[in-house]
Amino acid sequence: MIGEMLYHLHRHVRLVLIAGGLMFVIGVALLGYEAVRHRDDRSNRPVASSQA
Repeated sequence: MIGEMLYHLHRHVRLVLIAGGLMFVIGVALLGYEAVRHRDDRSNRPVASSQA
């Protein structure tokens, strides 16, 4: 009985860890994409003070 409970608990913990890892990877990818996009937007835009 205790072994069965531990087996099911281990299964759920593994699923939660996999889901958490996937969410972490997706979050890091989105943050990286936004940072690169923001940097590209800033470098493509002319600076107003140098044109005056």
